[in-house]
Amino acid sequence: MNYGVVTICRNSRSTIARTIASVLGQPRLPEQYVFVDGGSDDGTVAEIELALGRARADRPDVASVDVRVLNQVGEGIPAAWNLGIEALATDAVFLLNSDDWYDDCCSESVLTAFERNPETGIVVCPVRFWAPDASVGVVRHPKSTRLFPVLMPMLHPGCFVRRTVYEEVGLFDAQYRISADYDFVYRCHCRGVLFQPLGDVVVNMQLGGLAGRSRVVARRETYDIACRHARLPLLPWFAFAARMVLGR
Repeated sequence: MNYGVVTICRNSRSTIARTIASVLGQPRLPEQYVFVDGGSDDGTVAEIELALGRARADRPDVASVDVRVLNQVGEGIPAAWNLGIEALATDAVFLLNSDDWYDDCCSESVLTAFERNPETGIVVCPVRFWAPDASVGVVRHPKSTRLFPVLMPMLHPGCFVRRTVYEEVGLFDAQYRISADYDFVYRCHCRGVLFQPLGDVVVNMQLGGLAGRSRVVARRETYDIACRHARLPLLPWFAFAARMVLGR
């Protein structure tokens, strides 16, 4: 089984080398690695080329990875994910943000989970959160899928998707600027896609992303998505009210 990685970026010069090193340092390298740049003006694209050059110099087999750098300006994060996914032709799709990174065991652990059960559509793992200064690492584990009507029970960086799932369920809905990941995995749940939990922590996420900076939009989108898919509309309403009271 092979896999491809999509990293979307915009002005990520300070972090993207770490992201690339974590991908190209995996024991099982990706077949493809696609970058989608959103119009960076801080030297991000040049840093990508430098990081790729270092990886190829350190490890000759990195030259076999099909690397592409695409550009998409002003369309938003979900549309950038979709562009990257459509550029892949691999069995599994890994989405990695430009300030996040994988542990060394990531590809081996995730692909082994897929290979154990051909019916698995999405492998879900815990995610380790880090403060921007890397001083604090806190692990968050996936919750029960029964909680879909009230919250996103898993962290998107910890979701690894079989390509056929995108073909059956569809790509990300770009109308949701913040919560398109919640809509996607909720649709997968409604369609009966098999989620396979993985106990290993294989992904690291740096705090300070768009969702954390746009709580009002994220809260509204989460409510709209839950109402769209939930069988009991009152559950999303109660969850929305609780977030308003708690300021989350």
